[in-house]
Amino acid sequence: GRFDELAWGGDLGTQESLFISVKMWREFFRDYYLEFYAEIVRRFGTRLAIFYHSCGSVWDMIPDLIDVGVRILNPIQVRARNMEPERLKAAWGGILTFHGAIDIQHVLPHCTVEEVRRHTEEMMEVLGAGGGYICGPNHAIQADTSVEKILAVYETIGSLAGNA
Repeated sequence: GRFDELAWGGDLGTQESLFISVKMWREFFRDYYLEFYAEIVRRFGTRLAIFYHSCGSVWDMIPDLIDVGVRILNPIQVRARNMEPERLKAAWGGILTFHGAIDIQHVLPHCTVEEVRRHTEEMMEVLGAGGGYICGPNHAIQADTSVEKILAVYETIGSLAGNA
């Protein structure tokens, strides 16, 4: 067999900003990421997609993540500053695949089943336009989320993807 994807991550953002400045990240981490990804490409080839997980507001870091080889960004925390799906898709949609975006912070716990369906449809329409989107929750679904809401997400995904 062969690998299709390498999942890697480290939270870089909070709800409002990065944990460290882009300048500090470049100084202390960038070269390690470049070295790591170069070794992965050497061993497994360029067809291996680099999946990076970082919660929070990572907008300012996205160009650097792309530069070091990231091609799939997760979890797309839509309630974090500057992480609006429309903005992300317009800026990076031709380069990145977005993974996640179904809001577990507000929509799943506090909205109705119908609102969950509409939110899922919206994420698929915005981030999925032209491809480059893997729809799913933007983090672990919390224990107090009703089964009906979870099913609403996955039924909506299946319906819009033509798999229902």
